[in-house]
Amino acid sequence: MKWMKRLRLINWHYFQDVTMEFGKQTLITGQNAVGKSTIIDALQVLFVADQRMIRFNAAAHDDAKRSFIHYLRGKIGSDERSFLRDGDFTTYIVAEFRDEDRKEWFVVGVAVDVYRGGSATEEEYFILADCKLDDLEFVNSNGILFNRDGFRKRYGGDGARIGAPAGRRVLFERNKSNYQKALLARLGQLHERFFTIFTKALSFKPIQNIRAFVYDYILDRKELQLNLMRQNFEIHERYQRELELLQERKQELQEIRDCYGQYVKYKETAREQDYVIRRLKAVYESENLEQTERENAGLADKLKRLEGEISLAKLKQEEARGKQQEAYQRWQNHAAEKRKRELNEEIAQLTAQQHEGERLLRIYQAQLLRERQLLTGLADWPDNPFWTWEPGELDSLRRYQESMAHLEALARSGSIAVHEEEDWKRDLKQIGESLAKWR
Repeated sequence: MKWMKRLRLINWHYFQDVTMEFGKQTLITGQNAVGKSTIIDALQVLFVADQRMIRFNAAAHDDAKRSFIHYLRGKIGSDERSFLRDGDFTTYIVAEFRDEDRKEWFVVGVAVDVYRGGSATEEEYFILADCKLDDLEFVNSNGILFNRDGFRKRYGGDGARIGAPAGRRVLFERNKSNYQKALLARLGQLHERFFTIFTKALSFKPIQNIRAFVYDYILDRKELQLNLMRQNFEIHERYQRELELLQERKQELQEIRDCYGQYVKYKETAREQDYVIRRLKAVYESENLEQTERENAGLADKLKRLEGEISLAKLKQEEARGKQQEAYQRWQNHAAEKRKRELNEEIAQLTAQQHEGERLLRIYQAQLLRERQLLTGLADWPDNPFWTWEPGELDSLRRYQESMAHLEALARSGSIAVHEEEDWKRDLKQIGESLAKWR
């Protein structure tokens, strides 16, 4: 709800500079020609703005019908002087409001520059948020009233301040249509019919017929339209169903909100529990760390002690290695003497074996010679009725002779290779078998 708290009129008809207090219900009383309707007409100028829609007080006792310029100049109808204000001047109509929903103050006003010798005026409407009447200054340091342009520069610029925080919302508008839209929005998104209803509700005559007053000043005369009423009823039914659906959705959203509240509560509880667990773990790890540090200190002492023992053991090891080397050297000397005796004995055995081998070699040479001579005599044996050479036997016999001669030569030289030894053994076996068969 928005309440008009105060109204200030500067250079408006007979009011030179007056501030009036308003409550939630305000009664304006007084004798004729004291300015009651002047206040109402000032409110029309401030709230309606469009002079084509304004109905100034037609019941005033002036000789001519009141007009906007008459209010500005202060028409008095005297023979000596027609107006209170003849030169250049500025008029202010400013109202202070309290927004109970937003818990803030705002000011709505109009500044009108009037120029000498004519009816031309320049009007500018303004809406200042987060502001009260006491925050505004209309007179400069020299005691001169600000004109419209000076007031706008003071309170409408980027750096303007009126005691409220910087960055407050301000509106200065010369286009009356734009001002009306802004005013409707600031008063709570009112319908544009507000202007016509406001002007029609101002009755300056005694109310004799309530019905006529309602139709003349509040409602528009319209014929009863059943189709329109039916449509409105259908729209009402549709809106009623939509309202029920919205209420169901509201209930669901409230349940979701409650669930979310529980979720937030549980989440906070889980966070606290997690903190407690982490804290306990930290304490436990801290105790383990202290225990480990104590153990490390003990192990460090033990390490130093073992390093001392290792150093001592190395010294003993070096000493033992020296003794070992000496013992090994003595053993080596003893082993060399023993090996020398063994080698001398082995040389004696090999020498005996050599003599025996030479003896056996001479015997084998004599045997090989006899055997070769026997093969030579056998090769010259003629055929007779009791003996006949088979084909190939003489060739084998001559090959045997060559083998025996080669073997005899090797025996005389005393060098038979190991790989030839098996071949000669095989040949001698074959020669022996053939000779045995021929015998």
